[in-house]
Amino acid sequence: MNCKSLIDFLTEYDQGTLPMHQRLMFDLHLKLCPPCKKFLDDYRAAIKMGKKCCCPKQEPALEHVPEEFIQAVLKAKEAMPIPGNEPRK
Repeated sequence: MNCKSLIDFLTEYDQGTLPMHQRLMFDLHLKLCPPCKKFLDDYRAAIKMGKKCCCPKQEPALEHVPEEFIQAVLKAKEAMPIPGNEPRK
């Protein structure tokens, strides 16, 4: 398992549909790769936020998102490395 394959299987991992051997490799990679662990945490946070915005029956969406928050998210996104897209040495 490497960073690129982690992204390829992210949805299946998060939904619990990966075969056990792949899930174990995924878990091991996450323990050894802090950037991928952060990527998974951010992915889960984005899914949760998307559900809040798109599924108002669960929780009401924010009527107004503060501009400071939007700018902070955009700045963090620009600074966040995407696993598997690192320059080759």
